[in-house]
Amino acid sequence: MVLISALTVLLGISLVYAVSYTFKPKNSAQTLTTAEGVGVNQFAGLELTMTLEKTEYSLGEPINITLAITNISNQTINYTLELQPVDFRVYNETNSDLYDWYGSQILFATWALTPIDAGESLTYRLVWPQTWNNTPVSEGVPVSPGTYYIVGLTFGLQTTPIQVTIVPHPTSEVVGKQDGLELTMTLEKTEYSLGESININFSITNISNQTINFTFSGMIFDFHVYNDTNNSIYQWSVGPPYRAFPDYIAIIPLDAGESLTDVLVWPNTISSEGVPVSPGAYYIVGSNGYNYKFQTTPMQVTIVKP
Repeated sequence: MVLISALTVLLGISLVYAVSYTFKPKNSAQTLTTAEGVGVNQFAGLELTMTLEKTEYSLGEPINITLAITNISNQTINYTLELQPVDFRVYNETNSDLYDWYGSQILFATWALTPIDAGESLTYRLVWPQTWNNTPVSEGVPVSPGTYYIVGLTFGLQTTPIQVTIVPHPTSEVVGKQDGLELTMTLEKTEYSLGESININFSITNISNQTINFTFSGMIFDFHVYNDTNNSIYQWSVGPPYRAFPDYIAIIPLDAGESLTDVLVWPNTISSEGVPVSPGAYYIVGSNGYNYKFQTTPMQVTIVKP
């Protein structure tokens, strides 16, 4: 439960109201399976609408969220906005708060008095990158496939929850793109026997039309393995086996279309403690090893008993 207080100036009169946000999506008859949720504060004359492009997404696919604050009264409302006027939160099926957009931003303390005419809207577009951020340890950790609930918020208003389903990638190749570079991670298959090593092919490709100076250290690629509760169980650069990397930074010019490639191995599907993992679903996320500037979307692999 989160208590949010807001100061709204309505028709020249200062109104202070506090709203206690409580959300239990799994037990709520109001949870929506459509791509639009609405919340209304009739007293303040405002309506908050949240719209998604769809309700099913591939694992790692960014989810674009449009939030609109609309004046549904017949008079101009002078709305006082603090910092970022809208927010959203993501919950899982056990009602745990996994992601708060507001908490992932660096914002400066500002106030603005914004007149909203009758029927006029203020529209904002936010993105959920399909990660956690509810604790420092979980910052940036990808979520697993499953059912999630998104709730839009503004001061004094929350929308009805929208249910979204995240499904695994059907292929054995995933990609991440940033700053003219494309990071590709490819596996030979997506099902492996317990104890079988998994070869993971990586490439970084210049997909721009000009030369890019690629900065790297002694480790160009890395990957994490997560279990179905989003806990990291293995990181290639940490091992086992133990690995040492040169302490230097180098720059390689990559011409347009040129790539750097390597093959890393998750040995014998072991955990960071050196013991075999249990059969089940796991998620591999590739990254560039120098500064983890960008990552691939997660790839699901299934470990089965031989």
